Order: sequence, then C-alpha cells, then structure tokens
Amino acid sequence: CVELLLDAGADTERVEKHGCLPLGAAALEGCAKCLFLLLAAGADKDRGDEEGWTPLHNAAQDGHYYCAEHLLDVGADIEPVASNGWTPLDVAVAFGQADCLRLLIEAGADKDGVDIGGCTPSYHAAIIGKAECLEVLIEAGADINQGDNDGWTPLDVAVYCGQADCLRLLIKAGADKDRVDIEGCTPTYHAVDRGNAECLELLIEAGADIHQGNNDGIAPLYVAAKKDNAHCMMMLLGAGADVSGWRSSEVVRLALERAANASTRDFGRGRTAAHLAAQYGPADCLKLVLEAGAGMNQADNEGKTPLHYAARGGQADCSKLLLEAGADVDRADAYGAKPLSVAACWGHSVCVTLLLKAGADKDSADDLGNTALHRAANAGHSDCVNLLLKAGADKDVADSEGGDTPLHCAASSDCAACVNLLLKAGADKDSTDVNGWTPLCHAVESGNAACVTLLLEAGADKDSVDNYGYTPLLACAQYGKADCVALLLKAGANADYAAGDSLTPLFCAAKGGHADCLRLLLEAGAEKDRVNDRGLAPLHGAAINRNADCLKLLLEA
Repeated sequence: CVELLLDAGADTERVEKHGCLPLGAAALEGCAKCLFLLLAAGADKDRGDEEGWTPLHNAAQDGHYYCAEHLLDVGADIEPVASNGWTPLDVAVAFGQADCLRLLIEAGADKDGVDIGGCTPSYHAAIIGKAECLEVLIEAGADINQGDNDGWTPLDVAVYCGQADCLRLLIKAGADKDRVDIEGCTPTYHAVDRGNAECLELLIEAGADIHQGNNDGIAPLYVAAKKDNAHCMMMLLGAGADVSGWRSSEVVRLALERAANASTRDFGRGRTAAHLAAQYGPADCLKLVLEAGAGMNQADNEGKTPLHYAARGGQADCSKLLLEAGADVDRADAYGAKPLSVAACWGHSVCVTLLLKAGADKDSADDLGNTALHRAANAGHSDCVNLLLKAGADKDVADSEGGDTPLHCAASSDCAACVNLLLKAGADKDSTDVNGWTPLCHAVESGNAACVTLLLEAGADKDSVDNYGYTPLLACAQYGKADCVALLLKAGANADYAAGDSLTPLFCAAKGGHADCLRLLLEAGAEKDRVNDRGLAPLHGAAINRNADCLKLLLEA
C-alpha cells in the first residue's frame, strides 16, 4: 500500500495533527519495509515531530533494531535532541531496549551525554532499574560516577530507588560507594533511610562506610533506630556500626519497644529480624528479638530459618542459642540444604561442631544430592571435612547430578588437604562419576599437581578410561597440564594409549600447541609417527595449527 501511494505521488512529509510524519510512524511501528520505501522516496530522515522526536528516537523507543540500523546506515543524525533533552540513546535506555542501545553506542553515540537535569544514560538506567542497559553502558566504558545537577550519581539513585540489580552491577564496576551528596549523605545512609535492606546488604558486603553521618552528624544506625527498621539495624550492628556508648542490645531493645511486630518480613527476601540477628549477631541481640516474638523456625522466601543464617554467618553463639531454644537442626530450605551443609560450605567449623553435637544428620543430601561433606570438600574447607569424617559421614556417597563423590569434589577444588583426609579415611580413589571420570581425572583437568601426586601415591588407576575413551594422560596432554603429564609419566602411565579414534597423548599435545607436554612425552619414548583414524600423525596436527615449537620438537626427534 505504501508503495502504491508513493507511486501515486503521496506526500512523504505530510504532518498529522500530533506532528507525526510517515517516516516517524514507520519507525515507531517497526515496519522496516515501509521505512525503506519512504527513505528511497526522499523522506527526511531527521525531521522530528512536535516534541522533537525523530524517526531514530521512535525506532529506539520500541526496540526496532533493523529500522534503527537502516536509519544509521543512511546517515541519520545519531544525536538529535528532543524537547525534553533526550537523544535516541536516552530513549533506548528509558525503554530498556538494550540491543538498540548497543547499536547506537557502536555507531558512536555519546554514552555519557547529559540531559537538561545533568543526568547521564547510566543515571537513567540505574534510577528506573534497567539493569541490562546499565550493563551495556558499563561494558562500553560509560562514566558511572558522574553526578546530576544535584550531585547524585547512578549508584546514589539505584540505592534510593531500591534497584538492587543495578546497584550490584555498579559496585562490581567500581562505582564510588562512599561518595556523599550535598547533604553529606552516603549511599549507606540512603539505603537505611529508604528501608532498602537488600541494597544495604550489598553495600555492607562491598565494604561501604557504615559509620559516616550526614552534615548534621546523623549516622545510618540512628536513622534505622528512629525509623524502627530492625532489619537494617541488625545488619549495621552485625557489620560493627558504632553505637556511641550504647550496648548494641540496648539499641535493639529500644527499636523493638517501638516496633509493631518483631516477625515482620522484609520485602525482598522474606527475612525477619531473627534471620538477620542470627547471621550478624551478637547473640544478645538475637535473644531480644526471639523474646519479642520472632519465630526461631520461621522461614524466609527460600525456606531458610534463622539457624541457616547463623550457620551462613559463622555465628557460633547465635547457633548455640537457637539450638538450646529448640530450633529445628535438620530443617531443609527450598533447595534441600540444611544448616549443617550451609556451615560446611562456608567453612565455619565451630558451627559444624555445634550442629553435629545437636544431632544434625551428617549424611543428609540437598536436592542435587550434595551432602555437607560434598560442600566442605568442594569449597576446600579441610577443617570441616575432618570434623565430618570423624563424625562418620559417608565418604563415598555420590551426588545425584553428576555422580561426584566428596573425593571428586576435593580433587576438582585443588584442596590437597581435603584429598589427603579423604584418602586416609579410605575413600574410594577410583570411583567414577556419570562421565566415567575418577578423582584423578578431575585433578588432572584442573591441573592440581598436589592432588594428582596424592592420588597416584595412594595407588589411583593412572590409566583409567572414561566414557569417551580418554585416560588421565590423554586428557592432561589435551589440556596442556605439563606438571601433571610429568607426574603421570613418572608413575608409569601409558604414553602411547590411543582413544577410540586412535588419538594419542602426543597428537593432542602437538595439535594443541603444548610444547612442554610434547617434550615430556617424547622424552618418555612416545611413538612420534603413529597416525590416527584419519591418517594424521602428530606432525600433521602441529602443522595444521601452525604450532611452530611443536613442529620443531617433532622434526628434531
């Protein structure tokens, strides 16, 4: 229809009552074919409507990538400014159109341009919670510390508006987390003042200043107490906030006397004051919260009880208090994890001891089949591994996802101490996972020479074959783990073993350009001219991939 109208002489610049032009309408609706026809007929690619929105603004608004791309290809102005001060890039951010935003940045749009309020695109993304767009801007090198006309930065507004996902990105990117505004307020102050507990938690974890007051000397802890925000108070106290001569328990008591309900949940995660007191301590604060009516077994949105939180935070006194009060020691969260697994995962050995003494099930598995011993071994917490083994935890249980035993986990995590403890306890050194991998295979893949040494000294099968026909040495040569290759060869591993396609360790090393591995294999007498099923020898593999060092070694051999 558009083509017929154009052929009949239709006016490409006819303005409708709201100032919209045909080309702008095509861009707004995402009709790329109509847009192409109108441009070919001479439509003005940069003419805006009564608000100053050009076709490129319209394409960016609704994320019509191909329309925006074609407008840029034909030379449309990349930074026309609408009456509200917005460019097409600002529009893409405001409407969360990450692909169009990336297109505009790559085409040269100013990623740090400011509108009439001094707000950058990063500022707009942070204030309205467009995390994907903010991530694009950060990756493009946008200035994330530039303030608006009032001095507020993207991080300030992310905190103020409770945009936790954006705050997380900004902290990771190195945004100034302690910058003060014109009233002397830090982001931490604003998080407390607005009651944004999740943002406060992110700031505390990032090491933000929790003590600095505003221009009137009012500190975040005072604000939390004044607003009866027990959740924020518990986090601040646990992080060491200055109570100015008061005992922290007195501050909590004051807040609880004024608060309506000690069991009130926070909005984001469903935590009560008991959860936070348990994680951050001290125990006398937790005691007050429990006495005020907070449930010791009340679960958050993920099924975690205060005992889970105490185990996560390594709060031994809080764990003891909860256990003595009758907290359920084996309550599982929404993922099947119990407090013992949480404590073991985070390496809190004192909490592990308390939970075991309280009768925690040492072999209970979560929804993925991981026990506390799996978690401790995977995280490399040898003290927790030792405690669990002494308590009689099953050392050979396999998880339900990959068939890994605790020894597989320890070998993968480069924890030689954990591997040593498990081997001494009699763990099966040659158990296989769903891929046929033994603990030795896992150690080799990660290049953990110390773990490889321990397993070989314990008599692990050096020539075990996985489900794909690979031995530890073959995998080692392919990954380029020279230290492990040397250990396996010294232990007598078969240097000429060939996988199902006649792939040898020497061929893998040559093809991958791993000259150190190749040299070790040649010195061990590996057959240098053996061909695979395609008739290719190691020399071919090195030549095909232009690995000159390997080629030279093979020719000299």
